[in-house]
Amino acid sequence: MEEARELFEQNTGDDFTQGLGWYWILQADLAQAGITRKKPAEVIAFADTALHLLLPIKNWPGMARAYQARAQADKNLGNLKAAADDSTEQAKYQALIGKY
Repeated sequence: MEEARELFEQNTGDDFTQGLGWYWILQADLAQAGITRKKPAEVIAFADTALHLLLPIKNWPGMARAYQARAQADKNLGNLKAAADDSTEQAKYQALIGKY
């Protein structure tokens, strides 16, 4: 995975940006599954990085998935308002999938 991340970072274009965004989503997923040891705040940072990368290229599935990861991390932190806000954002981007 780290070799892929390096490749994505060293190149330009939407495909490489998309790959890097999904790398960060995968990092969040691995942490939430307990495969890697990360704190919920780190999961939120991973998701934020993915959101920053994926919004400009309009990768709606990635945006929805990153907000889903953030919502779960917010719940784990006991921040239910942020979790609800992230779930709303996730639904917004989920609805955009296939429209453009």
